[in-house]
Amino acid sequence: MNKRQLILNGEHFSIEQSAEALGCSIEDIEHYLEIRTIGAYVSLLGYEARSDIAITSLDKVQIEGASVPEELIQKIINSDLSVVNGIKLLENDSEIMLTVQANLEGLWALDHRSTVLLLREIPLCQPRLHSAKRTPNPINYLGGTLPFVYGFSAPKGITKHDIRILKKDLFNLYESLHTKKKPLPNIYSIQSDTEFTSQNLKSRIEAGQTDMISALIHCLPDLKALLDKTPSNAPDIIDDYLQARGLPPVRVGRNTYENWMKKEKYSKKLNAKKQS
Repeated sequence: MNKRQLILNGEHFSIEQSAEALGCSIEDIEHYLEIRTIGAYVSLLGYEARSDIAITSLDKVQIEGASVPEELIQKIINSDLSVVNGIKLLENDSEIMLTVQANLEGLWALDHRSTVLLLREIPLCQPRLHSAKRTPNPINYLGGTLPFVYGFSAPKGITKHDIRILKKDLFNLYESLHTKKKPLPNIYSIQSDTEFTSQNLKSRIEAGQTDMISALIHCLPDLKALLDKTPSNAPDIIDDYLQARGLPPVRVGRNTYENWMKKEKYSKKLNAKKQS
């Protein structure tokens, strides 16, 4: 059987099917999922869930006052792989938050933390699901600020056997393993191969670099507001922010990001300037 054609003629694959197609072990596939070389998704059909959506106060007025608000919400959430139907707006007291209930269909992306816990079979409340995109095309959004969907709760009882891997991810991994193409990026690949073999590892992120990262985040107030609200999910938030604008994700690990932010001094300088 031509494994390459097998992958190209499918759309999504279980962990077991992926291992068979690549000629590797199930443990190998789980490792690639854990280091985010490939993404983890679940397939749903009419599953009802709810999520908060952070928006501007002006956009909230526009959506709640629309004759068909469901169409505007679909523009925010829907993608070429993920679809919401039967949308209901639930009441809340926030001026910058919508609470939405909807039926989820298609493929939905698992956040990285949930993926790792599922793979290690560690009990968790409920994984968070986000809209999945076959290609990183920008989504439609209102005003000048991109709404942020905090994620729908996945069905209870979901396990690693429910994880699906997209054709594009599996094919890229196949090409990397079976050709002379470069290794695919992952959450650790910010380190170069030479750095791993160096006897005297030096810090790769200098103070000036971390300050530059912090300064750029301050230049994007909508992104900064999202990061301030849920700092523990910063890497996922940044990747979602980039992909929504047609840019590839950076796939930075949570520990790496936290270490960067511990070293930065730009925020303290900015606060001192504001107080003076």
